[in-house]
Amino acid sequence: MTNAELGDNTVLHILELMRDNVRAKTLKLIRNKLTDEGVTKMMPYFGNLLSINLSQNQLTENVLNLFIENKNNMPLLKSLVLSQTKIVERKSKPIIERLKKMEMGVSV
Repeated sequence: MTNAELGDNTVLHILELMRDNVRAKTLKLIRNKLTDEGVTKMMPYFGNLLSINLSQNQLTENVLNLFIENKNNMPLLKSLVLSQTKIVERKSKPIIERLKKMEMGVSV
């Protein structure tokens, strides 16, 4: 679902339809219109994923804290890509380091 300019509600609906698909291991939602609030609602659907790419969305540093808070619900998640968002890497370095200590590779 890359470059589709999908909003939070549309992506949430698609994830609900895919809820029982345990075979999907990678989710790419690049170049859409996702917000921190939308990602908060999507968290329950990320449980079986190994990799998530949310690049080029309207996300802030708050989304990093969401992944920390929900890491126990996403035990398989090893890669998180958040490039070209509103996240400032140098400002978020402590949070990024914390995610890395949780064995999650983060790219901002």
